[in-house]
Amino acid sequence: MPTRHRTGTGNKAMTSALNDKPSANPATQSVPITGELSIYTALELKTTLLDALHANPALKLNLANVTVMDGAGLQVLVMLKREALQLNKELTLTQHSEAVLRVLDLSNMTGYFGDPLVLCAEASN
Repeated sequence: MPTRHRTGTGNKAMTSALNDKPSANPATQSVPITGELSIYTALELKTTLLDALHANPALKLNLANVTVMDGAGLQVLVMLKREALQLNKELTLTQHSEAVLRVLDLSNMTGYFGDPLVLCAEASN
C-alpha cells in the first residue's frame, strides 16, 4: 500500500473562515470546512474547532466542500459533538457533502448528530 504524504494541504481556508461570515443567529459561529476531513488534517481541525466551540455558545459546521472524509475525520466530529454536549453548547452540521454522507452511512452514524442530512447542490448532481 503506497504511503501518502501531505505538505501544506491543511484546511487553511476553514481556519481563516472562522471570522468571515456571521450566521443568522449572532450567537452561532458558522465554520465552512473545505478539503479533507481526514487523518492528514484531523489534528489541525481538532484544535481549531475546539477553540471555536469554546469561544462561542453555538457552532455550525458547513460540510458542503469536504472532498474526503475518513475515520479520523469522523472521530473529530464525534469528539466535537461530545464536547458540545458536555459544555451545554450547540453543534450543528449542515450541507453534508457526498464524502461525509458516505462515511456517516458506512459507520451507521447518520442519526448520531441529530441534524437533517441535506446534500449540497453540487453533490446531488
